[in-house]
Amino acid sequence: MKFIKVISISDGNEKDLKLTVDSVKNQIYQNYKHIIIAKKLSKKFIKKNKSIKNKFIIGKDSSIYSAMNIGEKLSYDSYTIYLNSGDIFYSNNSLGIINTESKTKSNNQFVSVLKYKNIIFYPKK
Repeated sequence: MKFIKVISISDGNEKDLKLTVDSVKNQIYQNYKHIIIAKKLSKKFIKKNKSIKNKFIIGKDSSIYSAMNIGEKLSYDSYTIYLNSGDIFYSNNSLGIINTESKTKSNNQFVSVLKYKNIIFYPKK
């Protein structure tokens, strides 16, 4: 079982971040830590979403790149997934699939499929 760190970057939009937090929380695979880096969040939001699986880092970044660097430093020893605020996993078994695939292949890279309403954007090969 691989330990996976999920990094989420937020500008403080709690509505979008809630979608992401719930998507990670609903994963069947539980060997993860969700690191949430945000410019600002209300104490109410943090208290409501606090868990042993989450780590909140608030107000420590100066830009999106700074936030990503903070996340990178905290996840150097684990598999890392960036799931930005407002993004969600495709299914509740996404982390489980990533864990399984990482066992069978030595060089893994997963890509995002974007969906907007009924339009799906696939990455170019």
